Amino acid sequence: MLGGCLSTTRTPLQVNYFEIPNVTDETLEFCENTSITLFANPTNPGIVTSYLWSNGETTDQIDVSSAGTYTVQVNSGSCSVIKTIQLNQINNPTIESVISDGNDIIINASSNTGTLLYSLNGNIFQPSNTFFNVDGGLYTIYVKNQECAHITSQSYLHFYIPKFFTPNNDGENDVFDLKGIEYYSTSFVSIFDRYGKLLKSSRNSSFSWDGTFNNQQLPTNDYWYIVVIDGQKFTGHVTLKR
Repeated sequence: MLGGCLSTTRTPLQVNYFEIPNVTDETLEFCENTSITLFANPTNPGIVTSYLWSNGETTDQIDVSSAGTYTVQVNSGSCSVIKTIQLNQINNPTIESVISDGNDIIINASSNTGTLLYSLNGNIFQPSNTFFNVDGGLYTIYVKNQECAHITSQSYLHFYIPKFFTPNNDGENDVFDLKGIEYYSTSFVSIFDRYGKLLKSSRNSSFSWDGTFNNQQLPTNDYWYIVVIDGQKFTGHVTLKR
């Protein structure tokens, strides 16, 4: 029978535990012609040993200026996790059309996402694309995305022919005024009574009529006009109300 001794010497064994980094996928937006900083942003950064982005960078954050899908591998020792960031671009707005509806201005613009704001002076913006009761004249139309700084603009000549005027000296609608007509290269305006009598005319200049003929006030009635602007002819009547 063989005998042996039981050793009392113990060899310590060290066990290292690596905690898995905790990350959350994101969907982000940035404005056209700008850049944005993407963050790996683990909630337990103290355990992270390295980063590896899909573009090859190895920092905890990167600056990018292109839309797309970005990933970052977040490592903790031999453990790792992948974070995915979907980056979408907010396109600068495009002004598709501007129209005059009576004395209102309606702006039609588009962008791929976001909320559009509109302005006639570049300072005060509104969410509505319609501006009401605007005097005729030359304007600059401004459109921007609420989330971005870029402003798209274009000039617009707002011209309309009033349907009535009330020459009672109250400061409102006292004259038949074709505001903005002076900005056209050629224009011709004639006003007639119901019998075809010429009351007032103008060529290639601003036009305003106070409802008189030979310094005499004309009565309440409909008066007929011919307006020719750059070869385009408009005919109709305006109501004089006293």
